[in-house]
Amino acid sequence: MIASVAFRNFKALRSTSLALSPFNLVIGPNGSGKTSLIQALLQLHRLARLPLREPGAEAERRPEGAEITFRFYPPYDGLEASLGCVSDQMCD
Repeated sequence: MIASVAFRNFKALRSTSLALSPFNLVIGPNGSGKTSLIQALLQLHRLARLPLREPGAEAERRPEGAEITFRFYPPYDGLEASLGCVSDQMCD
């Protein structure tokens, strides 16, 4: 289960993190990032269905690009998944 998600330059979420629990209610005004959070979770779900690359294989990321980092509850608390931009394409 996902314990937290941190955002940098992703859509409406510029620099924030969110701790998650087994049940979460997301409310807020328009433009506050509710849809951005759901899109990030859906992207992780889609990527989880793809085959894994070689361990330690990473693409070079754009330092100013969007990045989303997921952390997990035990027994997977040692894992971290980061999604980021790897090209000049629009990432957010």
